[in-house]
Amino acid sequence: MNDAQLVEACLEGDHRAYAVLVDRYRYPVFGLCLSYVKDFDAAEDTAQEALIAAYLKLESLPEPQKFGPWLRTIAANQCRMWLRRQRRQVAIDEEMAVVDPAPSPAEQVLLRERRQRVLAAVARLSWPQQQAVVLFYLEGLSLKRIAAFLDVAVPTVEQRLYRARLKLKEEMATMVEENLQEHRLPEDFTQEVVQEALTRGQDLLQERQWPEARKAFNRVVAAVPDHLEAHRGLALAFDGETREALKQDEHFSDGRLLDNTFAALHKVCELGADDPEIVRALGQLYSHYGRHEEGGQCLERAADRLDDWRRSVPLYKMAISVYYHSHYTGRGDHMEACVRCHRRVRQLVPADWPPRRRFALWQPSGMSMAYAHLGLSQEVFDELDALKAQSEDEWSVEEHFQYYGICSNQYREMGRWDEVEEHSRAYVDWAKALPTDDPRLQIRPLALTEEGDENAGAHNGDDFRWWTVCYALADRILRARHETGRATEDILAELDRALDQHQSAGSYSIAGQSACETSHYSEALSYLRQEEELGGRLANRGDIYLAASLVALGRVEEGKERLRNIYGRLVANGQCRSWFGKLDAFDAIRGDADMVELVDEWERAERVGAPTASTNPRVMR
Repeated sequence: MNDAQLVEACLEGDHRAYAVLVDRYRYPVFGLCLSYVKDFDAAEDTAQEALIAAYLKLESLPEPQKFGPWLRTIAANQCRMWLRRQRRQVAIDEEMAVVDPAPSPAEQVLLRERRQRVLAAVARLSWPQQQAVVLFYLEGLSLKRIAAFLDVAVPTVEQRLYRARLKLKEEMATMVEENLQEHRLPEDFTQEVVQEALTRGQDLLQERQWPEARKAFNRVVAAVPDHLEAHRGLALAFDGETREALKQDEHFSDGRLLDNTFAALHKVCELGADDPEIVRALGQLYSHYGRHEEGGQCLERAADRLDDWRRSVPLYKMAISVYYHSHYTGRGDHMEACVRCHRRVRQLVPADWPPRRRFALWQPSGMSMAYAHLGLSQEVFDELDALKAQSEDEWSVEEHFQYYGICSNQYREMGRWDEVEEHSRAYVDWAKALPTDDPRLQIRPLALTEEGDENAGAHNGDDFRWWTVCYALADRILRARHETGRATEDILAELDRALDQHQSAGSYSIAGQSACETSHYSEALSYLRQEEELGGRLANRGDIYLAASLVALGRVEEGKERLRNIYGRLVANGQCRSWFGKLDAFDAIRGDADMVELVDEWERAERVGAPTASTNPRVMR
């Protein structure tokens, strides 16, 4: 293949193309650099820099057939920059070459003298003659290749060589030829170019310059097709670029970027990387687009491959979360997978692990509902009661909250709402009774491992205590009262008093969602407006609940407008469509033509992340 074909192939993703170009031009570039810097080691370094520079901006080459002259210009610029960095012009008779340590001291002196004489003789030639001689003798390049690289005619090269030989005389010409041919590039020269390009890519990754990092790693992959570190960097660059696009463009529809991101992440896994960062990125991307089964399976497979339970357990727990959240969007029932992964986690953690740390296996409390869904609640109660008996005296407020929450969730899934209220009330009364100076308010919850403790310390203090009270009242007791048809006014009044104790973003959102689901639309609207005022925006499904409350209160156009302004993850993963279909308040507008059109628009947005042949893990494997 000629240069133009190789350049085009490289730009189109041919993994071998750039490696061929590097091998083809390493000596011409080295020779050119040597003619500039008069120093073998510096010439080698500068040649690497030139090839890397070309490697990183190959897309800017205007004419692929002119790759050689374009590369020569880059190399010359690199040499000029090198010379400018020197404090003084390197003297032509200064020893620059690294001498093989094997010869004796006397032999080393002779070698140095010989090289000095050769470099001095070459330096006395004209600049065009220097280039021609170095390129011709360094690797015996053909006159045609030299002419193409220097962008001159073949007769011009012949003339320069002829005149150079006349000036050098026969004996010196032989010495020049022998010395230049002895100074070969190391066998790993191409690999060193790739490694340096890899370092540049990592720097760009750290600087969050995603497209530039992606191009850098792509060039490395072009030279070394199965370079794991390069593929990892490429995947993270694609992932970063995709996430940034999702944040900036609420109407994100770049299916090609998404396909490339999925493919790059899968490629790293295919190459055998047990890298939690890559696997988490892939799992989160699947979850973002509502592909919960694929995401859970990806995480589960990665966790299965790991030998260290400390590394595999977080992946299993993330898989549980991804599987479980399919419940919210109607994407399938994966409760058996949740329980399978959680049982695996319980088996992996050493039996003698401290009970308070083992309790972290059951957090967050929501995932335990999978056991209840399968009729396995007694298994949950037995283990929790054993852990409580062994460590309750050391528990933080959050650990008490999680324990009662897990128990309530079991009964909730079974439809036993009286028990839900009973357990939730037990927690609320316990938490409200704590004096503000109670030491238990300052106990920090423990993570499963010491390495995870730094992420476990935020959930303590008096503020957090009132957040948990608000949550238990709104999400559990209010719902239980509603489901059993009992009075809710006293619970709403109690919730208002708790919110007064804890006026911060988060609590009002929970209260608003629960109030909406229990048909207390005026209260829901008030809570959600307060949340929006405190937090600046509504998180998670807050906008959907606010729209539902507005519609239920007869403010239909306001509700519709709110729905039209929902974009991003809630649309992409199917939650908008799901909750629009679930909430009773939307019955009044579900058949409206503009709402039908909006739901169709949501469905099209979901399809941006739908699987294709390039992103299907079965195809990639």
